[in-house]
Amino acid sequence: MNNTECAVLETPALENSSSAKSKFNFDLEALRGVAALVVVLSHAVHTSLNTLDPAYHPTGIWTYAAPGHLSVLLFFVLSGYVIGKAHAVALQKDTILLYLKKRFVRIYPIYLVCILFVFLVLVRNPSLLTVFSHFSLTQGLTAPVLHAISPSWSLSYEVFFYLLFIPISYFRLNPTVIAVAMVGLGVVTAYFFPAFAMGLVPTYAFGFAFWLCGLVLARHSRPDVSAASYAAMVSLVFLFLTLGALDAAPALLHRALLFFLGKDLSIVPESQDAYMVFQDFAYLPYCALMVAVFAGIRFKHRKAILGFMTLFPALSFVHYLKEADKNPLITLFFIGLFYSISLVFFLFPASLEHFSKRAIKRLVPLGSISYGLYIVHFPLLTLILSYQGFSGSGFTYCVRLAVFLLVTVVASYYLEKVYQPWVRKAIG
Repeated sequence: MNNTECAVLETPALENSSSAKSKFNFDLEALRGVAALVVVLSHAVHTSLNTLDPAYHPTGIWTYAAPGHLSVLLFFVLSGYVIGKAHAVALQKDTILLYLKKRFVRIYPIYLVCILFVFLVLVRNPSLLTVFSHFSLTQGLTAPVLHAISPSWSLSYEVFFYLLFIPISYFRLNPTVIAVAMVGLGVVTAYFFPAFAMGLVPTYAFGFAFWLCGLVLARHSRPDVSAASYAAMVSLVFLFLTLGALDAAPALLHRALLFFLGKDLSIVPESQDAYMVFQDFAYLPYCALMVAVFAGIRFKHRKAILGFMTLFPALSFVHYLKEADKNPLITLFFIGLFYSISLVFFLFPASLEHFSKRAIKRLVPLGSISYGLYIVHFPLLTLILSYQGFSGSGFTYCVRLAVFLLVTVVASYYLEKVYQPWVRKAIG
């Protein structure tokens, strides 16, 4: 089997279909490639911390912050969608073990290489609990997530979601009802018991609601290749690149929470570098829309919805204009550029469709190594940052960035295209 199975950043082949290869959606492959690259850049080009060069970080026009956390939200929805499509037929007693084996083989071997590298090279004298939690993929639950591999927080979520999919599929439960229940559980827990389980109950509940949204899309849609709009895909990608700064949606949701509940629900788990909060639901429509557009799903009022979702974030520019003295507008250069490009592709789709299709197809190879990119980049980033020499200027920063990206891509390619197939063949 080729490298098309699902992990936190993976789009699986439709394993239950005899024509799986012909039904594989390469546009979704491109989408997860974009999302993985955004995560990598969000960590490498940090606007306030020195994550790549110990004595230098970008300033002025170069202070663009890629929406890395939003990319993880997108991965959750994408993962639920592709798992739902790959297992459209309900799991049975004789297929559950095969399902678990495929998920294990896809996630764990590459992760094992990375975590061994972390413990052998980057972390000194870890506690037995820390070692156990990271090898068992329970980091964040049983012990804090190691900073050297902090993106792995989402893997413990994914494993949890994969396990919960078994009873949902086996008993043919309604994912919409469960998603609503998860949102309710998270809200009630965050509101009445904010210290309960250090916030882990609401953050896992909210994350599962995102994952279930993808599953709902899979259950209630029929992708149509003829419905694919590549100009819309490119427009949404550039719009996505602005959402970390154009935060009109989460700001509005935050105000609504304060009005109706009188308090914030942002419960931060003490044991995690990253987490899910209720305000993340402001981005759920964008994540669901991107998956739907890249999957070629037809839906009513498509153009009106795309138009509203594209124009709404622009409200944030009003806020930034009012705060120009505190936050110089030069820092919004890339945000304004990306948003303008998004508008152009939305307004002139027919003229840009051919170019857009070529651009999206060129991103497919990146998607094929996206899981490797996601899991290996932060240990390599930590290693490069630990080197104190050749540091302290824009030039050294650019050289470090070029070396980091090259090594990350090469390592990801080897893990995905050489090591992973070898493991799959060895296990059988």
